[in-house]
Amino acid sequence: MTGVVLCAGRGTRLAPLTERIPKPLVEVAGRPMVHYPLALLRAAGIHRIVLNSHHLADRLEATLGDGRRWGVELRYSREPRLLGTGGGLRHLAPLLDDDLAVVLNTDQITDLDITRLIAHHRTTGAMATLATVVGTDDLPHRRLAEHHGRLTGLAPSGSRNGPLFMGCYCLDPALLARHTPPAPACILRHFLLPEIATGGRVALYRHPGTWLDTGDFAAIARAEAALAAGLTVPTLD
Repeated sequence: MTGVVLCAGRGTRLAPLTERIPKPLVEVAGRPMVHYPLALLRAAGIHRIVLNSHHLADRLEATLGDGRRWGVELRYSREPRLLGTGGGLRHLAPLLDDDLAVVLNTDQITDLDITRLIAHHRTTGAMATLATVVGTDDLPHRRLAEHHGRLTGLAPSGSRNGPLFMGCYCLDPALLARHTPPAPACILRHFLLPEIATGGRVALYRHPGTWLDTGDFAAIARAEAALAAGLTVPTLD
């Protein structure tokens, strides 16, 4: 099993800070935001982790190193240009184990129990399982359409009905070779939706806890307030 943390983006919502600091190294409550998904994976017993990189890749890789100080093994997949959430995964596929990849976006803080996500995935026989939360009106993110715990598509643009995709998911690496999307490619639009269109199964796992975006300054402030108020999440300490 391999963990993946997506780290290649430019972090434009955090500009101008991200013109000199890669987004994964922007601090949230005194820690680089990438530490939070790394700690989630380690807490689930996943120690072999791949990070894709592009924007300010040298600084990101030099700062995190090989991960040994935290008891994990970090490897990097540099993208010659930004390939998107799906294209980046396809690019790093040779670094994945055949069994399962557990993929996390870098810009989030959550108390998701990844071991429960994996266990749910194993019971479904799905090619992928997406962690979701109940969407609230203050979150503008696109909702998913579902039927009996399976992904059926995207909710209409602007809809506030349907679960919210957390950017945390399990994936059978074989799925990445089954589709030939354009570049850059989105994991949802160019891999998972074509998968269900051809009869494949993509399952959903409803996380009952907390999920916080850290992709812009206001979101970081909300996440820091939640942590100060007692939200408990794994850390790399």
